[in-house]
Amino acid sequence: MEGSRWCVDRRSRIGRMDNYEITLDHASVSRHHAEVRLTSQGWTVRDLGSTNGTYLNGVRLGLAEEHLRKGDVIQVGEVALMVENSTAPKKLDSDPELTIVDSLQDTEEHDSSLDNYPVPAPIPLATLVQIGRDFRRFETMASFLNAMLWQVAEFLDIAFGAFVLRDGRTGVLAVPSTFEVEGDANRDDNQYLGWARWTLSQQGTLLCQRQALASPGQMQSIILARLRTPYRELGVLVLGRGPQQPAFGMKDLQSAQALTVSLSPSIDSLDCLLNKQHEIIISVLTALTHIVQMREGSASEQTTDYALLIADEMKLDELSKYHLQIGTSLRDLGLIGMPDSLLRKPHAFTPAESTRMREHVYRGVALLESISPLAPLISIVRSHHEHWDGNGYPDRLAGEQIPLLGRIVAVADALNALLSERPYRDKFSLNEAMNLIRSRSGSQFDPQCVLALQRAIPRIKDLTEQRGATCSTLSLDALRKTTEALILSPDLASVTMSSQE
Repeated sequence: MEGSRWCVDRRSRIGRMDNYEITLDHASVSRHHAEVRLTSQGWTVRDLGSTNGTYLNGVRLGLAEEHLRKGDVIQVGEVALMVENSTAPKKLDSDPELTIVDSLQDTEEHDSSLDNYPVPAPIPLATLVQIGRDFRRFETMASFLNAMLWQVAEFLDIAFGAFVLRDGRTGVLAVPSTFEVEGDANRDDNQYLGWARWTLSQQGTLLCQRQALASPGQMQSIILARLRTPYRELGVLVLGRGPQQPAFGMKDLQSAQALTVSLSPSIDSLDCLLNKQHEIIISVLTALTHIVQMREGSASEQTTDYALLIADEMKLDELSKYHLQIGTSLRDLGLIGMPDSLLRKPHAFTPAESTRMREHVYRGVALLESISPLAPLISIVRSHHEHWDGNGYPDRLAGEQIPLLGRIVAVADALNALLSERPYRDKFSLNEAMNLIRSRSGSQFDPQCVLALQRAIPRIKDLTEQRGATCSTLSLDALRKTTEALILSPDLASVTMSSQE
């Protein structure tokens, strides 16, 4: 890669993903590693939670943005990039529907206390302190934000509003909560997302006006306030009044800014708390699926890799890839309740045994349904055994009735199964496996997913070679033998493994 150059525009992501603006195919670089972004103050860089970190001139970065200058060196894993030119356009493109009437600039540190923020009526200081204090009693971010929006609506007399938040794992903006008094068919999540993207390229809290499409000649008054902490950008709070209401003034703008200062730490804390809970739950469930795989004598890491490669070829968004990464690992979670006599049976199942094995789908779905944050993964677990022609199970869905992520996992799972040894057969070569999968395109598998897998074959070969050259992992048999030896041996120091194991 030495000597490579990139000319970036507005926002460029850095990582191993093929669809990223700056793709660095190096083992030290994470899939989602860093981001370079143009703001109204110039170019910035931030880390995206990478494994090996992002460094600016030798200093490790966090999720907060740092400004870039000509000659700066960005180190991404073990790859170094130099900024040759950091000249920014004189003016950023704005939303043509919005006109800025007034604004308040953020302080440099964005102090999370309220000492430096005047809080005029109608929001007393005590109310601001109370808002968000009890965030721990909420089980979901959406329920917390909905409660906050109702309070804000009462205090600032808004007709519509929304929280637009950036996902801390994927960087994707989403609208988890909205509030509306007046009906407006022309205002939807896409519009809120557009306003938020534009606001994040600005500095401070903005007071805007916009022509009301439902009332020609009349204007809506809108406040766009950035939600952020000293450590990261959280999103945007959108507040709006209709044409029949008085327009927002400077006091409202100050109140909105004070609101974001009060709410941002609570949103950040609740997000961190929910993410930790989410990670613990996923870790426990993943450990359970690994137990199943040890009982079966199989592994699923390769299936996840294959699924993500297919998703890359199909240009899926980052949130879908995140769900795919977790859902693929948990696809056969329901097998935890199946006896070894079925899991390790060396020959074909009887009809009765097949029926019983298929029950694992319902068991897996039931487990995920009891954990609300994992709801987006249910469709993967339920649908990855469906067939394109409608002859799969459990719901006998056909074609595009089958969720896309489930169709992707079906192809990836089949490839991994064919490339793995089974008690009743030897493993297939990659060419043999692909020939078999292609022969079932349009019957068992989605033709588009099969084509995407075909395009990913060179990367699968590279992945297999890298795994063989760099990974020295225990086979399941070796792991069992070693574990038994550790348990039974009176002298742990006497336990050894051969280099082959």
